[in-house]
Amino acid sequence: MLEAPRSAIFEERLECALKLREEGNNCYNAGDFDRAISLYQRSLYHSEFDEAQMTFELLEVHVKKVHESRYFLAPLFLSLSDS
Repeated sequence: MLEAPRSAIFEERLECALKLREEGNNCYNAGDFDRAISLYQRSLYHSEFDEAQMTFELLEVHVKKVHESRYFLAPLFLSLSDS
């Protein structure tokens, strides 16, 4: 899944991002921090939309889902930097 190309379909991108995040959480909890970081970074890649897409192409419900999928990662990266 780390090498999967980014889909043009919103639902597929978000689903992939959430799966990667979940797998990253499992690695983090198991103490495999390097793998967790790789998975989290790839999750961010799949859930990245530019400002024009966020403003003009996505519905408000989609924008909310993108925010929910991305913004939990900051505390995790901060805690990993202390490891």
